Amino acid sequence: MRYVGYHKPTREEIRAILEKEGTQEICLVASPAGNEREIVAQIRCILLNPPTDAELAIVVHDDWQNQGLGTALVQAIVRWAIQAGVERIVGVMGLSNDRMIHVFNKLGFATRDSEYDTLKMARLLPSARTKQKSQQA
Repeated sequence: MRYVGYHKPTREEIRAILEKEGTQEICLVASPAGNEREIVAQIRCILLNPPTDAELAIVVHDDWQNQGLGTALVQAIVRWAIQAGVERIVGVMGLSNDRMIHVFNKLGFATRDSEYDTLKMARLLPSARTKQKSQQA
């Protein structure tokens, strides 16, 4: 599910993504106003070990980066994950993807580990923090 670059998705790819959606997976896309046929960003989140963990992947077309689009999409997925009862959400990105590393840091994700040329960043969600505090008491 990891994105390593941007390409314009075909109608078949979009249909396949939408057909897979359900309670275990969500996909959001962004299009410019007035041109809904063009997809300039996409974020996917899959529940792993449902419903405790989730992994997300995001891609934003180069022409649309540094405009807050990636931040807004990650925030939307985090809100969805909280409502779904997810305790921890993880993003995987390339080690050289400074822009996404910045977005994830800004949104409260911390580096978990790295292997080869990828970096995993995780964020503990509010429902999990509440559980941890009650277990410590």
